[in-house]
Amino acid sequence: MSQYSHKEFNSKRYDSARPTYPDELYQELLKYHQGPTKLAIDVGTGSGFVSYKLSSFFDKVIGTDISETMIKSCLINDKYSGAIENGKLQFDIGTGEKQPPQIEDQSVDLITAAECCHWFNHDAFFEESSRVLRTGGTLGIWFYRDPVFIGHPEADEIYWNYSYNSLIEIDEDGKEIERWMGPFYEQPGHEFLRTFLGDVSVPKDKFKDDLTVEYNPLVDSESKSPLFIKKRITVKIFEQYVKSWSAYLTWMKTYGHKYDVAERMTQELKDKLGWDDDTEFEIVFRTWYKFLRRT
Repeated sequence: MSQYSHKEFNSKRYDSARPTYPDELYQELLKYHQGPTKLAIDVGTGSGFVSYKLSSFFDKVIGTDISETMIKSCLINDKYSGAIENGKLQFDIGTGEKQPPQIEDQSVDLITAAECCHWFNHDAFFEESSRVLRTGGTLGIWFYRDPVFIGHPEADEIYWNYSYNSLIEIDEDGKEIERWMGPFYEQPGHEFLRTFLGDVSVPKDKFKDDLTVEYNPLVDSESKSPLFIKKRITVKIFEQYVKSWSAYLTWMKTYGHKYDVAERMTQELKDKLGWDDDTEFEIVFRTWYKFLRRT
């Protein structure tokens, strides 16, 4: 996660390349939610689009992120300016484990953590969320990971290698170089994402009414989950998505003087499947969400 805090991080690329979430997910969240809708906090807000969406349903939404770069990009986003000016939307530095100092005990109706909870200290996250949520307030956590290339298992294999595996090669100078990006993800965060929080336990004395839904496009029907993310994209757009990965940023800091690993990955896709930059294909993401109520 630290890569997203660097000043040179390309937040515009991140915003354009990453998936957004369907209206059905927000509808399911609001159906689950009980009681007032005065204040929501979106932790790990990133480019801010979840915070902005929530501002349609809550009197005020505060998007927090550890990355000053991300927060600055939200504050200058023209799309958000109206909601910011009328006081419905605010962005501030903060973490899942430590809310901004102005957030009082039991003052929050909803906390969301979209595609970020794998980076947190989970005990501290649940403790802090319990502190600021009112009794009966909602905690919503969700993830997407590992798109499936519809009808192209060869592409799935290439994706998996670059995402999770390791292969040491010898370059033209006789030096070792890591071909794939698996070893460059921060751990244990990436493993928590791969396993959708794996062995993380929700404290039962703080939260109840657990609603958890996992969706795997290889075995489940589309109707199983409201968090259904399907995109039709080109090879070039997919390359931009890969360039938004934290592992890509770390790999490039180590070996970027040799070549661009995302471009190498997409070239492998093109060579293997006969694609070019403009070839379109469909991907569907594995997803998972959990809704909880503060006791």
